[in-house]
This record gives sequence, C-alpha cells and structure tokens, in this order.
Amino acid sequence: MFTNLRSTDNTIRQQAEQELYAQVAANPIAILEQFLIAMQNKDDTEFVSILLSKTIFENEENISKLEWTHVEAVLKFCISELKQENKVSHLKRMCDLAVKGLLKFTKYDEMIMLLFEIGRSAQTLNQKLATMYYIEIMCEFALCDEQLIKHSQQLNEIFSAFLNDQSPQVRAATCQGISSFLVSIEEESLLNRFSNNAVVLLQQFAQVMQVDQEASVQALQSINELLENHPKFMKNVYGDLLNIYTQLLGSQSTVSLKKTALHGLQTLCQIAPAFIRKSDQFKTQSNLMIMKMLTEVDRKDWENTFDDNCLQLNDLSSVAEDCLGKMVRDLGVKYLLPIFVPLIMQALRSPVINEQHAGLIAMATLSDKAAEHFQNELPSIMDLILPLSQSQNKLIVYDLLTCLAALCQEFTPKIQINYGSQILQLIVTCMQQKISQKIQYISIACLVDFTRELVEDKEAAKNVLTPVSTFMIEQLYSVIQTNLTGSIDQQQQQILEQALSAFSALATSLQEHFTQYYDQMMPYMMQMMQTVTVNEVKSLLLECIGCFLVSISTTRKEQCKTDSNQLVTHFIQLQNKMESDDPSHSSIFFFYTQVATALRCEFGQYLEAIFPLVERAMRLDVGFSVNSQAEGKNITKVKLDLKFLGVKSLSLNTSALEQKVEGAHTLVNLAEQCGKSFYPYITKTIVLMKEFISYKHSSQIQKSMAKCAEYLLAACTLETDMAQVLIQVTPMLITEFTVFLNSKTYDRLLQKSQKYWLIA
Repeated sequence: MFTNLRSTDNTIRQQAEQELYAQVAANPIAILEQFLIAMQNKDDTEFVSILLSKTIFENEENISKLEWTHVEAVLKFCISELKQENKVSHLKRMCDLAVKGLLKFTKYDEMIMLLFEIGRSAQTLNQKLATMYYIEIMCEFALCDEQLIKHSQQLNEIFSAFLNDQSPQVRAATCQGISSFLVSIEEESLLNRFSNNAVVLLQQFAQVMQVDQEASVQALQSINELLENHPKFMKNVYGDLLNIYTQLLGSQSTVSLKKTALHGLQTLCQIAPAFIRKSDQFKTQSNLMIMKMLTEVDRKDWENTFDDNCLQLNDLSSVAEDCLGKMVRDLGVKYLLPIFVPLIMQALRSPVINEQHAGLIAMATLSDKAAEHFQNELPSIMDLILPLSQSQNKLIVYDLLTCLAALCQEFTPKIQINYGSQILQLIVTCMQQKISQKIQYISIACLVDFTRELVEDKEAAKNVLTPVSTFMIEQLYSVIQTNLTGSIDQQQQQILEQALSAFSALATSLQEHFTQYYDQMMPYMMQMMQTVTVNEVKSLLLECIGCFLVSISTTRKEQCKTDSNQLVTHFIQLQNKMESDDPSHSSIFFFYTQVATALRCEFGQYLEAIFPLVERAMRLDVGFSVNSQAEGKNITKVKLDLKFLGVKSLSLNTSALEQKVEGAHTLVNLAEQCGKSFYPYITKTIVLMKEFISYKHSSQIQKSMAKCAEYLLAACTLETDMAQVLIQVTPMLITEFTVFLNSKTYDRLLQKSQKYWLIA
C-alpha cells in the first residue's frame, strides 16, 4: 500500500488513497496498529506519521473510535521521536499528534507534563524549536486558569532558558511561543503574573531582529497578536512598540517584516488612539515612514496587474495604503490630515514618480470625511493635484483619477460645480486611451463617482452634466461596443460593469434631461440583454434599463408605461421558468423596484403576478450548515481549520440569501410606491413580517420588515383597516425594538398613528 501511496502516477496514488481512507473508516484501530508497526522503520517513519495524522487524528469520526490505550501507544512513539534529532517538520508533526490525542481524552495535566519533559530534554536547535511549537498549539485550547497558576513558575523557567539561548532562531521562536501563551490567558489578574515578559519580549525581539529577519517576522506577528488581544497588558510598552515599528519601516528590512510592522502600527493606532495622538514620534517620524512606504510601488508589477486588489499580497505601497485608511478610521482625518499635508505637498511637487504616487494616494485616502473639517481647503487641494493632469506617466494619471473620485464623494457638489469642466476633460481624455485598459477603467469609475454624487442636487447636475452629456454618452457607448465581444474576459467585464454603472448614474442624475438619449440607448440595451451571458453584466444592463425608464416617467409617461409593461411581463414569465435559487432573480427584483418608482400606483396591476415571486424568494432555504455534503453551483463553502477540533466546512447558498434580502427590499419598495393599490396584499405582508422580522441570518431583512409597517398604514383607506394593521404590527415592533434603533421607522409609525389608537 505504501508503495502505491508514494507513486508518482496520480491515478495509482489517488486509488491507493481512496482504498486507505475506506479501510480506516471501516476499522481505524487495525490501521492504527499497522501504522505503529510501519513507523518503527526509520525510512517510513515520517511518511507514515503524515498518513496517521491525516486519516485518523485529523478525522473526528475516526479518532472518536479509539481507546486511550491506542492513543497512549502513539503518544509513547511521539515522545521517543521528540527526544531524538529529526527534521523540524517531523518533530512538529509529533507535537500535533501528541496534543490531539491528549486533547481527545482531556488529559490536560499530562499535556503540560509532556511540555516540561520535552522542554528539559531539548538539546538541539530543532528540538528547541519543536518545544516552542508545542507551546503554541497547546495554547490553542486556552488551558484553564488553575492549571496556568499551578505551573506558572515552571513555564517561566522554560521561557527564560530559551530566551537566553545562543540561537536567534530559538529566541525568535520563544518570542512567538510566549506571545501565543499570553494570548491564550483570559483572566487579567493571572496575566499580570507574567507582566515582566512584555518588556523581555521586546528586548529579545530587538536582538533577534539584528541577526535574523526571517525569524523576526513570525515573532513580530505574534507580538502584534498579543497587542491586539491584551492591549492593557502591553500598555506600558506602547512607546517601545511604536519605536520598533517606526525603525523597521525606515530600515533595510525585508518586505515581509515591513508589512508586519505596518500592520502592528495600524493595530496600535486602533487600540490606543489617545496615545498615538499625543505621541511626538508618530507626528514627526512614523508619518514620514508611512509616506516612505507609499512610495514603495513596483511600477512594472502595477502596470501588468489590472486589478489593484491582486497587488496587496506583494506590494508594500498597497499595504501602506490599506493601513493608512484604517488609521483614518481610528485616529480621524482631523488629526491626520494636518500632519500629512506638508509631506503630501512635498511629494506632489517632487519630480520623482514614486513620490508623486505617494502624495496622490495619501491625499485620496485622507479625503474620507475631510469636508467636515477642511471644506475651505478644497481650492488649495485642487491647486496641488490638478497640475499632475499633464503627466504622461500612467501610474500618476491613474492615481490622480483615484484621488479625484475620492474627493468627488467627499466635497460634492462644490468640487463638481467649481472644477467639473477640468475633471470631466481629464476623464474623457483617459476614456479615449485604448492603449491602457487600466486607465480606461479608472476614468469611468471616476465618472461614476463624479456623477452619482450629484443625484441629490438636481440643479447642480443639470448645470454641470447637461452641457457634456452627449459627448459623455457617446464615449461610454463606444467603450461598451469595444468591450462587448463574443467572449468577455475579466478585464473587459470590469470595464463594462463600470460603463453601465456610469450610464445608470447619468440617467439618475439627469432625470428628464436624459430623455433625449432614450430612443438611441434603450433598443441597444435590450439587444445586449439578449446576447450577454455574464450574469454580473446582465444585472447592470437591467439596472440601466430601469434607470432609463425612470428618466422618461414624467416627460413620456405613456411610452414609459408601454415599455415597462413589455419588460415586466417578460421578466415575470422568465422568473416562473427559472430555478428558484438562480442569481438572476435578485437583479430582476431590483428592476421591479425601479419600474415601480417610475409608475407609482399604476404598478399595482403587476402585483398579482409579482407578489408570489417575492414570497417564494423570501422563503428560500439558504441551506446554512456545518460539514454538509450539499453541492451546487450556488453553494459556497468555507473551510475553517479549528486546529484540534478539526477542519469544519460551513456551507451557504449565497444566491438564495441574496435573493431573500432583495425580495424583502422589493416588498418594502412595492408597498411604498404602490400606495393604495397595495391594499389587497396587507394581510400576506403581515404574515411575512411575523415570519422574518427576527430572521437571524440577515439584519437587512429584519430592517426591511420593520419598514413595511408605515407603508401598510398608507395602503389603507378606512380607519378601521388602519387600526387592524396597528393591532397586528405594533406588538412585533415592540418585541423587536432593537431592530429600529438606527432608523426612524418606529417614530414615524407612532407619529402617523396616534389618532387611530382609540379606534383600535
């Protein structure tokens, strides 16, 4: 069997694996005994121990069939191996087997005694590394406080001895082991018994960092984890941590170590914002190092990678950008922007491309909520960044558009009114650059943000967008035609999605001013619906069509009704033929809400056909389960390695859940838009409210059910009907009052219903 399991022929090896798993499932004890015999042969020890771990000890069902005597035999073998010189990977596997077996039979005292036994006998580098690994995995179980108190002195002795070891690898592993051990302690008073370890940890880390950066990465990661889990315990070394993080970012450290330092610095900002705001080092040094990290962009890698999200794994600049964004959340832009502005100004005025990149990215990141405090600074900001629109460098043009998009979201409508022509000119120029799909993509994304933020200000939208709308629509039309090929690749799909979003934003912002483009665009969109096969693109096409219908709902009402009738009838028929969990249902439901917004009460004629579809959607089973064997194209499975509890598989029909959420959202919108024509569906809606107002898998569904209440009242004509609604709805709202704490639904319901209480 072992020969076939080692075969380089995949077919033979897979067949042997299947046979082995079947034999283990039938009789795990017999196979375990065979494994123990085979492991006595040194040539087979490592390979067979892997099989033992995978087939029995990592399988909850198989290991549960073992008796303590069987596990004890494995344990004796593991101890024997741990006391001999072996590869680190093999010794770690012995630790895994030992701990899993002891855990299965709740032998916690024996688990700690084994630690002391292997710790005292550890002489070689690999044995010492294995000892610290044993501590790490042992700590996964959060040993009870009594055991930790009982053995705290012996644990400290092991830590002290290993921290003074000559090998930097051992000292780094010990830092990691101590951190894991401290993280596992929950009781603060017990944690204080090890208070000296925090200072020692950082002292040892500083020494290890000088000689072994690779080993330092994991050590610093564990220190970051300790900081995150026990901030009070680390409070006295906040200053030392900030100093270490800042020095690492400014040193010649490896990229991995710098990334870990960035994450640590961000964690420190999150848990100790008051300390950071008072720190002179952060204001004068750490901020400078963050800007330095933003310059560390691999321009060649950037140009060859379309999706920026793919850069973050190996791009230091992207990691710094992400961490800075979280710092804005934790420290506030009011504090951060003034200390970064001088650095941003210096970077934007630099002739060095990477420094210009850092300046634009910092400005974009720090624009979040900046208008609350720096509304009057917009002219100065624009004077700094707009000159870079003349740059011929793709990275800088991309960054500038990213920055402008962020500013449009924050400073609307002031930035669109005062700088609209310059921004739109840049957008159009970049949309025409067919040589770079990445620039084309970001320019359209910028247009979406520029336009979408004007939805609430119709006058500004009219003045800014109307003069250039024809040209913009022609450009978008051209982009869609270029990218809508027979087979759409991932890059084309993302560009199409942005272009369609831009169409929707223009139609929504321009409203009746978009009517003139309806006759040209609507047939084309309908034609595309018949040919496009990518679901995400079809969904956005449908959203566009809905926006177009809304745009003509006031100026060409009869055509709106005629076209809506054709489309709604088609999609009702289509939904009745589709699988119940088809992802397309959600986009069709959203389309119904758009048409209902256009037709208002006249949409009531479709409720008889649509309401059952909404009911069906809301009652879909999302199939949430643990270790389910369910399969299907819409089933999403996430595997979580819970270490010694084994690998658990959580499965969920994400399409069904999305459809439930959109179904609930559609129900609310139909109740709101249809007004009195919704009256025949009040009783059925109350049944749905009772069923889903406490739905545990989605707070959005809970809130949607709450919002239905006031619209059901509005659908009533007679006061006696309103009273009946109140009698049935109000107890639900009171029971689930926490659902409405962040909305005005409950107050609005009470305000509208005071005179009806007497009738009720």
